[in-house]
Amino acid sequence: MAFEKKLFNFDVPWEHNISFSQGASIKGGRLILLSGQASLDDNGKVVGVGDMELQVKTSLEAVRRGLEIVGATPADVVKVNIYTTDCRAFHKTQPIREAFFPKPHPAQTVMEVTRLAMREFLIEVEVTAVVDD
Repeated sequence: MAFEKKLFNFDVPWEHNISFSQGASIKGGRLILLSGQASLDDNGKVVGVGDMELQVKTSLEAVRRGLEIVGATPADVVKVNIYTTDCRAFHKTQPIREAFFPKPHPAQTVMEVTRLAMREFLIEVEVTAVVDD
């Protein structure tokens, strides 16, 4: 059974500055839920301590790696939840995220938190993707 994916916006003027969709509508398909991915190397050491840009890049590469294991790509992502300890620094990484997630960009929520699982983490990226059955 083929699936239908529709990412949508509200078509209001301020949306031209965003790199995400307001929502996603999915019919059919296989749902993939990826836990929060952070900036770790294969030995569990934090990569890019204090460097938001590097942590975003490393976290997104972990997302790519997780998606590939189940036969998905960033283009299959319909929802992204981002947890960060510094929204100001995070928002400066918009070009990195725009290059990673093709248009139409997935729906997205960004939350600033006091702390993540490891003190050195500046960001965690959690995604939901849908692929054909």
